[in-house]
Amino acid sequence: MSEVVAYSTAAVTLGLVAARPRIGVAFRITPAMAALAGVSFMSAAGIVRAEHLAAAVANLWSPFVAIASIMVMTEVARRAGVLEWWASLIETRAPSTSRLFLLVFALGVVSAAAFNNDAAILLLTPVVVSLAERRYPGRPEMVLPFAFAVLMSAGVAALPVSNPMNMVVATFLGIPLGEYILHMLPLAVTGWFIAFLVLKQILDRASCPWARWPGCCGLRCCGARALRSASRASSRWEHSSPRRQLPYRWRSCRSIDP
Repeated sequence: MSEVVAYSTAAVTLGLVAARPRIGVAFRITPAMAALAGVSFMSAAGIVRAEHLAAAVANLWSPFVAIASIMVMTEVARRAGVLEWWASLIETRAPSTSRLFLLVFALGVVSAAAFNNDAAILLLTPVVVSLAERRYPGRPEMVLPFAFAVLMSAGVAALPVSNPMNMVVATFLGIPLGEYILHMLPLAVTGWFIAFLVLKQILDRASCPWARWPGCCGLRCCGARALRSASRASSRWEHSSPRRQLPYRWRSCRSIDP
């Protein structure tokens, strides 16, 4: 019976943490409130005793202090405008779209390693979206790959501090920092590489003038279409009379500054 009560309480607590329901107009249940209510209920039911709480505090105080420190450092960085400053440096040092995308992706990786992936995504995504909208006004198809670049680059946790849950698990299981990095860094690099290639292909298709054409497969296809268009234009120019000659302009993907 105690197991049923424990699992039911855990399920309700997780549901409250995920849903964060509102009570009335001005009160909302926060994740901390839900967790405290769940622990209090299981303590009152005798499922969680004082020695269990003491053992949890003794085993997990270090990652909790580290997580709290990361949260404080992240808030200080947000108020100081550190990420906005980094983004402004990137914008001035990226003359092309490819270089801008590479620097944004690298900024997501560094932000997740310095703070944690949740903070990097929440704080960096609005900055990058604003940067992309300024760089490509009226082109939402160009903004989307940059937003996902922050998500995908920060979503791979190469260090324990990159994900608070990984820090708790690594501390609880006694996994040293060096061993964790040895096993996770190759996976993280592989994830970064695959995510970068996929998003870069999407960005190339979005930057192509013929990206909305059926069968377009990126820069190579767009370049071939541009050359064929130029060839047809040259043929028409040669066979037309002087009075009917009109200037013909064609664009390649390079004109979009990839």
